[in-house]
Amino acid sequence: MKWKIEKEKLFIIDESKINADESYVYNLIVNHFFNNDSNIYVTNNKKLKFFVTYESFLNNKFDLQKMFIKDFVFINKDDNNQIIEQKFKNTNFNYLPVLDNDNNLLYELKLNKNSDELWITKNRWNILYKDNNKVAMTLNKYKFKEIYVMGNLKSLLYNYIIINTGFKCFKLDSNRNDFISIINKNDTLIIDTDNINLDYKKWIYDLQKYNTNISYGKFISIKELCDYSELINFKKFYNNPNFNCYIFEFQTPETLNNLSFNEKLRISFDKHYRYYYSNLDNPEIYKIVKKVLGKNFTADFIKSRSEMTGSILKNGVCYLADSNNEYCKVINGLRYTENKNGFYKNKINIFGACIVYGAVVNDENTIPSLLQKKLNNYKYSYEVNNYGARAIDFYENIRTANSLSIHKNDMFIFVVSPDERKELEKIGINKIYNFSDAINSKTSFHDYFMGEPVHCNAKANEIITKYIFDNIKSVLKNNNIQDSNILVKKANINKNRESIKNQKLIEYLKFLESKKRNTKNNGAIMMNCNPFTYGHLKLIEYASKKVETLYVFIVQEDRSYFKFEDRYKMAIESCKKIPNVVILESGTIFGTFMTFQAYFEKETNSEIEVDASLDIELFTNYVAPILNISKRFVGDEPVDKVTQQYNRNLMEILPNYNIELFIIPRFEEDGKIISAKTVRKAISDKDFDLLKKLVPKEVYLIIKNKYINI
Repeated sequence: MKWKIEKEKLFIIDESKINADESYVYNLIVNHFFNNDSNIYVTNNKKLKFFVTYESFLNNKFDLQKMFIKDFVFINKDDNNQIIEQKFKNTNFNYLPVLDNDNNLLYELKLNKNSDELWITKNRWNILYKDNNKVAMTLNKYKFKEIYVMGNLKSLLYNYIIINTGFKCFKLDSNRNDFISIINKNDTLIIDTDNINLDYKKWIYDLQKYNTNISYGKFISIKELCDYSELINFKKFYNNPNFNCYIFEFQTPETLNNLSFNEKLRISFDKHYRYYYSNLDNPEIYKIVKKVLGKNFTADFIKSRSEMTGSILKNGVCYLADSNNEYCKVINGLRYTENKNGFYKNKINIFGACIVYGAVVNDENTIPSLLQKKLNNYKYSYEVNNYGARAIDFYENIRTANSLSIHKNDMFIFVVSPDERKELEKIGINKIYNFSDAINSKTSFHDYFMGEPVHCNAKANEIITKYIFDNIKSVLKNNNIQDSNILVKKANINKNRESIKNQKLIEYLKFLESKKRNTKNNGAIMMNCNPFTYGHLKLIEYASKKVETLYVFIVQEDRSYFKFEDRYKMAIESCKKIPNVVILESGTIFGTFMTFQAYFEKETNSEIEVDASLDIELFTNYVAPILNISKRFVGDEPVDKVTQQYNRNLMEILPNYNIELFIIPRFEEDGKIISAKTVRKAISDKDFDLLKKLVPKEVYLIIKNKYINI
């Protein structure tokens, strides 16, 4: 048994907060466990009072008080390894608090259980939480009269079945005699909420010697149930006429021809690519890696392979942990796709394991990056997104795909294993292309894999990319790009986002109530005004003529060159002659670093990718209804990638709330676009003549008095 110290991840709530606002605390807990499994600790003056485990949350998710473990086991800082091991065994928890002799919380120990096991457990919960109907429909397809549930989460699953299905449901202890008597009954199903124990499989095997009617089909894990639920619903997704769906099967040793002797040897050796990187002191291994990697064979690149991030859950969906690795960037949960340049009408989302992720190549040479380059060359307006992740399965990919917004003519490409192909064929999906066809077409294909064939180098990825492109290009040519604005499917919104409705948000909404005007045809603009320019003013003047009342929100977050109080004053002073304009602060919830972090990091990270959905949904769900906003105005953005992506998010989300989006061309001065960045440079250069051309008089005076040292 192994464990490690966790100090930085401690999630602590002061006991006074529970007594003051129980609903707020409940929402904090829900939000934490939806993406994490570490404990939550309640303290009073650093002394531990009680805590919530992932398991206690699952089993008591509607009752805050029952979640709290008050009679708890803890580890004393002086406990030896034997004692620690016994305490973990006694509790069956993944995390235990470490206290000093005065009961002060110091840190926690994390038990290093099998990561796959933890992953499965978390996904069981999230699937049940998000897709009640989907799983219930699947259960109802089975011809059973009774369902028995067992394992650590049996109470949760029992409640779920009772509420969402018409089955009789019973709880079952992990007892051999009870298990055998029930599985021998006709029309019964046993669902294990843990990984299926080998003992249970042995019991079934023993029974089959005497009773041929006993099968594994009567005993499944909840993961199998959820996976099957995803599969039978995927057929509907696959056949949707509004977007395109392709399936490719990756190559295996059995399907490959023309391999070099060395390649065959490495494949038969069956070593992971990490084996080669960690044994470079061996001259033969060194030679192999150098040949396969080619120009990428550098010490820094090799090191980057060991620093690649793993998969995490965000809102019940699989993503990658963000990383700024030079060779393997992960931004907003996705492996970075090179060669994106400007605004694209549609998306191609590619899903798969190592081969899509690009386990042994840099960002530039992944299949999605190479495909993006090829699409650009042929002037197809498609943005390629890399949803690959190491060791991920097809069912996780389905869940991710179902969580996304989809526009007409978007495309989904799934890369599956041979086993996954068989499962797809069982439900009638037979049009599946095989990468082996492309690879085998090369008469001298060799030294393109690092061990397993799914770990392809850049040359192999080029061949595969061309194969993908050749099979999809007829659809690309035939698409009516004008249809790309039609939203086919709205992104799944995390139910827990309602939990953002905390005290600060409530206070801000009351503030908006006090500022609203008695008009119905209203519009909104969100601006940072860093600083306020003639470009901002002209956009406001244009928008004000299209609505009865125009609400202009100034970003309140103080992370800009100009202080909020000055930006706010600039907008007030510049717009005071426009009677139907109301200048408002954005508050500490809406338009903040918490809801839209990428905006505040764009100048230091130009390659950042954006998910502004939370910020936009706060606006659509709460702000717009109060102020009767039916129109939103933004400036067109030809350069700034973050703003380009934000505008795209607005295009995707606003139509779902009957809010029109107007993208207004940028205003120019002397043939050049007026930008806040240009103004800041003029300030730095003390170019007063240029400054006067770019900003209103009121703004010029504020800048000159407070921001220029003469």
